[in-house]
Amino acid sequence: MPLAPATGGFVDAVSAEVELADGDRETVRIELPATGAPRHPRVVTDAPEDLAAWRARAVDGDWVALLPDGTIPIDLQGLNWGRLEIEADRGRRWEANMPLDAEDGYGIHLALEGPRYEGLLVDLATGAPLPGVQVVAFVERGRFAPSTVTDEVGRFTLVCERPFPHRLTFNDRGERPGWDNSHGDLYGVAYQVAVPPGGPDLLTIRIPRLRDGRFRGLAAKRLSRRIRGPDGTEPLVAWEIGFFCLQPDAQGTLELWRTAYLTTTSAEGGYEVELPDVARYRILVFRPGDRTAVLTETWEGVAGAEETHDFVVR
Repeated sequence: MPLAPATGGFVDAVSAEVELADGDRETVRIELPATGAPRHPRVVTDAPEDLAAWRARAVDGDWVALLPDGTIPIDLQGLNWGRLEIEADRGRRWEANMPLDAEDGYGIHLALEGPRYEGLLVDLATGAPLPGVQVVAFVERGRFAPSTVTDEVGRFTLVCERPFPHRLTFNDRGERPGWDNSHGDLYGVAYQVAVPPGGPDLLTIRIPRLRDGRFRGLAAKRLSRRIRGPDGTEPLVAWEIGFFCLQPDAQGTLELWRTAYLTTTSAEGGYEVELPDVARYRILVFRPGDRTAVLTETWEGVAGAEETHDFVVR
């Protein structure tokens, strides 16, 4: 059986096996076949592949071609937490962590045969297709996240593992999936798929682009009021709160967030933030010091340029 990627301290799952369901079949994996220095991981596949046409890189490093036997000529000892990106033909790309002190033969499965999504990515504001955007499917912690890139007409094909539904994130600047700091503000655009594979035949996902500090195609809304303690009267001062913006449709739910949606309560426990006008919102309230989330609440938005909400932390 294939071995699971580490889920905690990078060596927790060196000998943990992945249970494959009926019909699942491992297709791509990386292994560490030798000890000593340098330690070169190797890609192993179950089907004939021209592995010399594949390439790999340390995260934020330069791409290098694989050797014909699948060896990646990158010394694992020199990597930041063993993080590797591997790219094959047809836009297949994976990212994985290799524990620096993994035992010989340690493997991470990169791909299992499983559900296949056909999608079209378009601009929410204009309806224009979005070519060259990386699409990443995040699944349960400790499992590999497959990814691909939209073609010249904005279409993509993504083969995923279970469980469902998948949360897809998007990145159009060649940086980390779902992140962008070119505007001085980290932000994320994701889509929680609600429909199972096989229906509809084509997922049409409309995502907004961040331009001039706002998600294009969505009106702005001012959200404000106060956060109070258990008795409903005591203001919670200097508590950090964050907001997620959710826009459901027939196929799933668009998720938007920015670091600009994080704020701190005032001396009166008040808050004020500008968000896009969407159908649903989620607030997280964090306790000062340890930043433990002590309140998570989701509510339906009200159409208009302003909403006020008081929240009570029990």
